Amino acid sequence: MILAIAKAVMESGFQPRYTWVFATHTGEEYGIADAYYDWLYGAWYRITEEHPEWQTDAVAFLNFEGHAPPYRLRVHVTQELWGFVDRQLRRAGDLLANPYRLVDIYSWNEAWTFGAAGVPSLTFGSFPASFSRNRYHTQLDTVDEIDFDGLAPVLEAELRLLLALDRRATLPLSFDRRIRTLAASLNDALMARWGYEDTALREALDELRAAWTAASGARGAADPTCFNDALREAARRSLTGFTALSAWDETIYPHEQVQNDALYLSKAMSALRAGEWRRAIWRLWNVAQVWYASLLSRETFRVEMSHHALDYPKLAWGGQGKLAPYLDLWDVHAAIGRKGRAGETDFSAELDELRAARRLELDELASRLDAMTTAIEGVVERLSAAAAC
Repeated sequence: MILAIAKAVMESGFQPRYTWVFATHTGEEYGIADAYYDWLYGAWYRITEEHPEWQTDAVAFLNFEGHAPPYRLRVHVTQELWGFVDRQLRRAGDLLANPYRLVDIYSWNEAWTFGAAGVPSLTFGSFPASFSRNRYHTQLDTVDEIDFDGLAPVLEAELRLLLALDRRATLPLSFDRRIRTLAASLNDALMARWGYEDTALREALDELRAAWTAASGARGAADPTCFNDALREAARRSLTGFTALSAWDETIYPHEQVQNDALYLSKAMSALRAGEWRRAIWRLWNVAQVWYASLLSRETFRVEMSHHALDYPKLAWGGQGKLAPYLDLWDVHAAIGRKGRAGETDFSAELDELRAARRLELDELASRLDAMTTAIEGVVERLSAAAAC
């Protein structure tokens, strides 16, 4: 598909408004040993080491992933491009035999590391369940699998989107969805329970809504160069400030994994106080990757958790994910199980350890919420600049 696009551009003499770079990434699936974040290595290296200027200059990154019949298009897209992508694919509905679906960027394809670096990104892909289960990444994934007659209109729909993006004098970036999902990610009840004062955060969100309303209203009359520069920088600050990884590689906001871990530590403590040691263990399995403590030896567990440490030399693109602390709860997990099976009822030592872990998580949560307030204010500053163009 990528080669077909390049061939068409060269043979037609098409002159794009923006510079088009055709690139493939080595190490997309596997790149380094003794690391957890070993895939995406080539894409991460390109955007962070080889071409860091793309983090601020690139209009967008479009990734063409695997396409398999019956070509039900699933598009992973950064939130600032979401509305534009949705509108363009609706307009190309005559070419799509099946409904398309938009989802957030996901760290199992290259759009994630580009997005986390600040580039508005999307991934086109079609992975039917039967293909994913039986053929993907096997010797059975051959050219014979391709239905070229079915693929051609899907590629045309994707290229219509690319051409529509290239025709835009002002970048088609929007903050409507970002504002909604950011607001929805905040848990009022938990912030109140844990004593976090969210006034500054809420005020920053209100300022973001107002700044985006002003910027979007100025789009048609603004100087395109000035407007694009400010809007693109607002998107970069949004993507780098708000893109984070869950313990299971999902895209989340920076505070959400920490909030989850603090909540399940609280639930584990409540279960222990009630003498329900099995329930306490189940709750601990929801804290980061403590679940692995039930499968791995103490030494192996610690090695595995160290691969998520911010100072781990092979953290690679995991370092873009604002990783929540991967707590070493192997000993307390084992102690709860050992005491419970022996019929003991005094879990005071374990409660003390879980309480200390939760305290660390709550301090980290407050720090992250404060940082998000600062990130929002940075986006507001650039959106206000766009409105003034």
